Amino acid sequence: MSILLMLTTVALAALATACGSDTIADDTVANIQPQIALTEVGHGNSHQAHPGHDMHLEATIVATGLISHIDVSLQQDSGGYTIDTLFAGSKYAGVRNAQLHEHIDIPADAPLGQYTMRLTVTDQQGRTLVATTSVTLAEGDGDDDDDDDDDDHNEGGSDGKDMSLPVISDQGVVANPVDCQVYHRGDTIPFCYAFSDDGELGSYNIEVHNNFDHHTHSTSATECQQEADKQPVSPWVYNRSFTIPAGRRSYTARVKIAIPAGIDTGDYHFMVRLTDRVGWQQIRSMAIKIE
Repeated sequence: MSILLMLTTVALAALATACGSDTIADDTVANIQPQIALTEVGHGNSHQAHPGHDMHLEATIVATGLISHIDVSLQQDSGGYTIDTLFAGSKYAGVRNAQLHEHIDIPADAPLGQYTMRLTVTDQQGRTLVATTSVTLAEGDGDDDDDDDDDDHNEGGSDGKDMSLPVISDQGVVANPVDCQVYHRGDTIPFCYAFSDDGELGSYNIEVHNNFDHHTHSTSATECQQEADKQPVSPWVYNRSFTIPAGRRSYTARVKIAIPAGIDTGDYHFMVRLTDRVGWQQIRSMAIKIE
């Protein structure tokens, strides 16, 4: 399906070694093309959603400044029914580039039929960037439930500004977790990764969510053995941000993360988002299993 990308007003605000975000002033970066790429709308990019279930949504966002908030709306083409979801003060705020990965709640009483989905990114200067596409609400079992792609940028610009992503590395440390690692309920994950940046590091975020529907984030070629698809009952959800000490170009992050005893077992994604001082963000995703 075609994706219409539209700019309004000017452009938008955009897009280590051994084992807690600061407010950053908006600073437009030259030679960066603001854009939104809708990489997955609905499970398997089907552009379908089902009332009473979640719609899987992924997008790559690049902006010239810093993001303020993101809004996703679905407007019924032949009626007045609208679904609005706002992501404000979230993991996307204050960065220039973002890999949006969310699940949009579709109410059980939402009418079936054709909708126009609009994803609007607003920067800290009030400028907006919009992408639209069509979505069909249809009957189904809702296999559109439940975090990203790495974009490469040239290091440094002709004006001397930081235009490169920070680095998440497993070199020189005993990295944990790694793809296909198995843990048990009640265990502690001794997170450890090395971070680096050619300018200055800023902060990082750790998120854990279930992968019971077996979606992907395209940050690793490793394939792990997976259980059959299932609906979550009491899934583990973890999301916490940490600030890196000022002035650091390299930093080894270590965090002990306790796995709750009463959660659903099965396949999970462990996501790390690293942001430098000017707002560039890098993402690394590991597939883990909890028994």
